[in-house]
Amino acid sequence: MARTEDEVKGQQAYANGTLTTPRVTKRSSLAVESIEADGYDMSRAGKRFCFSGGVVANAQVPVVERPTTTAKYALYNGNGDGGAVYVIDLVAAVMASGTAGLGAGLLIGVTSTVQAEAVSNGTGVVLGNPSGNTVATTNAKFGNAITLAAAPSWICVGSLDQAASVSIGSGIVAGPDVLRGMFIVRPRCCLGIVVLAPTGTTAKFTCDVMWHEVAETPEG
Repeated sequence: MARTEDEVKGQQAYANGTLTTPRVTKRSSLAVESIEADGYDMSRAGKRFCFSGGVVANAQVPVVERPTTTAKYALYNGNGDGGAVYVIDLVAAVMASGTAGLGAGLLIGVTSTVQAEAVSNGTGVVLGNPSGNTVATTNAKFGNAITLAAAPSWICVGSLDQAASVSIGSGIVAGPDVLRGMFIVRPRCCLGIVVLAPTGTTAKFTCDVMWHEVAETPEG
């Protein structure tokens, strides 16, 4: 049986106070128009956060083969059991010093085993809220040179094919178009981050990460 418009009536207010009523199409589906930018609502609600990887002096060297349990950077979900999960929005690696080798790959992995001890923030890391919300808080930590509780499946989410050169500021960014909300960090677990690349000449990189937090719901 086709639904009538009365069955989906409700009111939404625009910024100018004008009210509008949702409507159904001729095929009885809810008509939707894109008004808000992607990601707007989570940022507006103060549920999105970001970390920058800190001062260059604490930047990390790349790895030359796929890692097991050592993450050059790790985002730790500091919530207790049943707390909010972290949905990863963006991961970026930026050359900070030295001379890069030829090419690089950005690898990330989510652990399913909880850390025996909480992760501490690395020196100089900076926590941010993309909406400028000064009230919202998070239990997240962003550490460097972290030993993970178990080896995750390391996935390459971005690559850089550059000549070996001095290239400060070049980097790899994996955003929503790549991650698509598929990487979820559960309480007391980690998102590990490494750059797979030739060692170059004392090459080092820093990382940035952005995520939003949502309440855990029963699976099924």
